Amino acid sequence: MANRFNFTGRRRILESQAKVHVIKDAKPLKVVLEQTFSSSGYYKPDDRVMLEAIRRTRRERCEIGVIGSLQKETEIEFPMFADGNEAYYRLSVVDPQTNRLKGMAKRLTNADKEQKPTDLDPILPVALSQDEDELGSRFWMVRFTGSEGPTLIISSKKFASYEPVKSAEFKAFVWPEVLRQVLNHAFIQCWDGFPEWAVKWKVFSEQMLGEPGAPTAEPKVPDSTYMIKTTEWIDAVVRKFASHFNLASVTIKNLTRAEDGNV
Repeated sequence: MANRFNFTGRRRILESQAKVHVIKDAKPLKVVLEQTFSSSGYYKPDDRVMLEAIRRTRRERCEIGVIGSLQKETEIEFPMFADGNEAYYRLSVVDPQTNRLKGMAKRLTNADKEQKPTDLDPILPVALSQDEDELGSRFWMVRFTGSEGPTLIISSKKFASYEPVKSAEFKAFVWPEVLRQVLNHAFIQCWDGFPEWAVKWKVFSEQMLGEPGAPTAEPKVPDSTYMIKTTEWIDAVVRKFASHFNLASVTIKNLTRAEDGNV
């Protein structure tokens, strides 16, 4: 009988915590899982770790072992796959007693495949949405989680991969608002205690975009002067971003994949 997992309370495993390296010319498909999530302290030693290879309608799941004995790098073979072309990988951590899904990376790709970086790499991780994100009909959202900083969540229903994020059209229509939301959260919503990750965004804004004037200290009270000056600075940063990457020259194209016959 197929395993049935309880999805309650699962934690997202970020791409920075798990990478899949496809072994070149291996027949059948062999990959190396490189991971750091097992040392987080959230998982128990006997939690089961599984990696699934997926290509269109074909799926193969391999149980790697348990958290307590998981190595930083683990080689896994998928006999059902002749190669890794067009395949992606799903990583799961499961409580063996309750079958509760405690952690998941919903979509990992070949980490060694050449990628075109986004303009906000590496300060803004990007992840495909999962059930708990509750995007609804939205295409994207920025998720803020404690000290980890912001993550751009894109709809797995609308986008088949991360590629649209790197496109000129996505850059023009989404990135400026993402930047605005992140700076607003860091320096206005968190006025009484700037998060540690805000420093990276200050450096990005001042040194890469060339827009000085970021708040240097939390105000005792967020008075109108602070709010006006900070809002004006954020507006200036967004304008510099658009100008720096020449977003005015971008033409409109369809970014999403067809779903149920509709776009």
